[in-house]
Amino acid sequence: MRILVVGAGAVGSVLGGLLAKADHDVTLLGRAWHLDVVSRQGLAITGLWGEHRVTRLSLVTRPEDVVR
Repeated sequence: MRILVVGAGAVGSVLGGLLAKADHDVTLLGRAWHLDVVSRQGLAITGLWGEHRVTRLSLVTRPEDVVR
């Protein structure tokens, strides 16, 4: 399934990251400063659902950059 998460803050990033770990095609739309770090280091998720590092995400900072 292809999923777009609009608002890749704390909650949106965790939701998108866990969906990507479940083999969904996830695109995060968020602020450049956050997505630049995710692009370089992957998305680190730590908490109730364990510890994960997600690298299989599409990242965009502008709605017009979302690929259909």
